[in-house]
Amino acid sequence: MIKHQEHIVLKDDEARTALKILDQLPDSASRTLFVIDEQGKMVGTVTDGDIRRGLLNDREISQTIECFMNTNFKYIQDGENNISLIKEFKKANINLIPKLDRGFNIVEILDLNLTRTQLPFTALLMAGGRGERLKPFTDSIPKPMLQVGDKPILEINVDRLISYGVSEIYISVKYLKEQIMDYFGDGSAKGIKIYYLEENDPLGTLGALAHIDNIDHEDLLVMNSDLLTNIDFEDFFNFYKGKNASMALASIPYNVS
Repeated sequence: MIKHQEHIVLKDDEARTALKILDQLPDSASRTLFVIDEQGKMVGTVTDGDIRRGLLNDREISQTIECFMNTNFKYIQDGENNISLIKEFKKANINLIPKLDRGFNIVEILDLNLTRTQLPFTALLMAGGRGERLKPFTDSIPKPMLQVGDKPILEINVDRLISYGVSEIYISVKYLKEQIMDYFGDGSAKGIKIYYLEENDPLGTLGALAHIDNIDHEDLLVMNSDLLTNIDFEDFFNFYKGKNASMALASIPYNVS
């Protein structure tokens, strides 16, 4: 997700305003602006190419953006499974995509160079354990907050979920929970929502689920917060949905000698 205000213009603004905004965007940014009306409804997109073509067709730079914009624009719908659509956009090299609500208001803008997809599930990361086997490292630091490289293990997992478009994450906490809660806060610094399930007593592997009253999606991913994995969450989710299953479990072979 990116901050989208800099990519939004009003349809009644002059075309020269759009050109100025496009010129001021960072070199790495996509050169697309999203056009809204006075009610905030998205009505089109405009690029410098759209403006050039309009000028070649005898339009004036002082005319409104509405005279230059493309009304046949691409978007994804908030609350829907957009995985297949996002794949199509990536193949077509469309990298900046608006997510719209039912009223065509912009919820967010996705940069597909940074976001792999938008998986429609909530995640629960279990981070309440004591980490006995890693003592003395865990005497003063909760195991999920031990660093691998320059990041805590838990942050590596949070960032990977974000890269798959997951925007609602629950973290179950107990041992030295303040360190985790202070580090991540409410998730707004990462553009997501983070909630905490505080365990007074150990609840076991899935016990924290009992403390979740409501989630944004019908599906929930549960994983250990101290797990380092390169699993492709999109493949895993598609496998689960393709089997029409109530639950799917990912594991690896483990031999005990």
